[in-house]
Amino acid sequence: MLTVLTVFFWHLFATIVYVTEARFTPAIFNRYVGAYMLPWFHQDWKLFAPEPPMKDLYMYYKVQFEDKTWSDWRDPARPLIAKHQANRFGIDGHRYVIHDMSLRLLYEDKVKYESHEDYPEILKTTWANKNAVQYFQQWSEIDYPNQNIIALRFATVNVLFNPMKDRYLARKIELDNLYPIVDIE
Repeated sequence: MLTVLTVFFWHLFATIVYVTEARFTPAIFNRYVGAYMLPWFHQDWKLFAPEPPMKDLYMYYKVQFEDKTWSDWRDPARPLIAKHQANRFGIDGHRYVIHDMSLRLLYEDKVKYESHEDYPEILKTTWANKNAVQYFQQWSEIDYPNQNIIALRFATVNVLFNPMKDRYLARKIELDNLYPIVDIE
């Protein structure tokens, strides 16, 4: 019982020190609190600071078939989220994290290179783009089995949040970036 109380009070005290940004305790003690809190309890939520987000970023892809026709745009994230919500112990939550990381890295490259003279073609050379191509090739094999795919294209789209007074109205969608077509061997 004493061990349980000791652990409880240590955790409570460490949490207080951590959320007060260790302003009131000595540095040596703060190192122990940081070593305990950071790997297990750190949260980097910026929901309302410095200002709330005003848009969601989504990633879509489409493929070109041998007969030169294109598929419709597809969002592989929606099925992953639905599967994760149906089974929280499955791997789909982790698969969505990979999708989200690809999306964020692509967005960072777009911001980094959009003033480059070879934009958007330079995006084909980035690691994030090459990773996204492999990612969408895997999805295309799932979504379009037994079909020969000769090209791939993906895009990022912003879905803007409405002001509170218009929260029940449809949200505005704008194209963030249309990435170059990639030929598939």
